[in-house]
Amino acid sequence: MDQHDRLLYGYGAARVAVGLAVLVAPGAATGPWLGRSATDPAIRSMVRLVGVRDALLGGGTAWAASAGHGAVGWALAGAAADCADLLVTVADRSRLPRSARAVAALAAGGAATGLYIAWQAAQRPATRREGGST
Repeated sequence: MDQHDRLLYGYGAARVAVGLAVLVAPGAATGPWLGRSATDPAIRSMVRLVGVRDALLGGGTAWAASAGHGAVGWALAGAAADCADLLVTVADRSRLPRSARAVAALAAGGAATGLYIAWQAAQRPATRREGGST
């Protein structure tokens, strides 16, 4: 694994950890984002889906990075999911607690991190780029 694959692997592993935290403790993990609504059973079920999404995107990124190909696409998909989280949070900000701003900042940071790592990895020489021979 080169340095780019290690960064992609770490990004994926972190995303798995966040996803599992949301899956296991949806109320605690998303309380700052959703406020009291985070304890509603229906909301908790929907939030757990976000946890599954993040765990799968992170797992795919880490797996592809360890395999040496395909991780850029997985990281971009994760960044796109973070962008969607950010856009929805900003659009609904008047109905969310003030602490949701911190969650929006985390989503923006996650998106920026994923985009930057994917961009850096895509700049590798052609022999190490996604789909290239090693």
